[in-house]
Order: sequence, then C-alpha cells, then structure tokens
Amino acid sequence: MTLQDINDRKFDKALHGYKIDDVDDFISELSAEYERVLQENSDLKHKMTILADKIQEYREAEESLKAALASAQRMGDSVTMDARRQGEAIIADAKEKAERAMNSVNLQILTERRKLEEVKRETQIFKGRLLSLYKSQITMLETIPGLERSEDEEGGQ
Repeated sequence: MTLQDINDRKFDKALHGYKIDDVDDFISELSAEYERVLQENSDLKHKMTILADKIQEYREAEESLKAALASAQRMGDSVTMDARRQGEAIIADAKEKAERAMNSVNLQILTERRKLEEVKRETQIFKGRLLSLYKSQITMLETIPGLERSEDEEGGQ
C-alpha cells in the first residue's frame, strides 16, 4: 500500500455508518504518519547505504594496511638478514686480518729472537777471542826479558 492509495481511498456512505469527518481525519493522520514512516525508512536506507559504503572503504583500507604490513615485515626480515650476513662477513674478515697480523707479529718475534740469539752467540765468541787474545798478550809480555810486574799490578788482578 502506498501513500497515494491511502489518500485516494473513498468509503461508501451507509445508514448508521462512521462519521465522514472522523474517517477523513483518521485517514489524514494515517496518511501523515505513513508519510513520516516512509521518509524515515528512506532516510534509514540512505544512511544504511552510506554506512555500507564506509564499511567497504574500511575493509579495503584494512586489506591495504594488511598488505603494507606484510610487505614491511618481509622487507624488515630481508634487511635484518642482509645486515646479519654483512655483520658476519665483517667479523670473519676482521678475524682473518687479526690472525694474519698475529702470524706476522709472531714471525717477527721469532725472527728477532733468532737475531738476538745470534748476537748473544757472536758476543760470547767475541768475548772468548778477546779474552784469549788478552791472555796471549799477557803471556808474551811476561816472556819479555827485564819486564817485571810491580806489586800494585799484581794486587789489581
């Protein structure tokens, strides 16, 4: 039933029937109320359409956010893995360089120790030769006739 159906409705007159003015007043009230309900229904349908559109927008935004979040997570994981690999490579390189430096230092220490031992050995040989030379010189001096040692020289030994 439409508003037009209510407004166009006419009733036959009967002997002891309803009062025409009361029926017309009721139909007018009914028509006004029906018109109000139709308008409210239309407003609610319009609001419902707006809300349904907003819900669809929110769902699309939610899906977009989910996709962006998943992409950011993957990118973060990738960056973390790359950083970890680079860190491990840097550490491995640093360890290798440190080991080479330590080997080089150890080799230098060994070389210097050998040189020191050689110098010590040569010094001992030199001291022995020098002492032997001094002894032979003293022996020769003692064999020279007329050269005698004084008491001061003998006490100094």
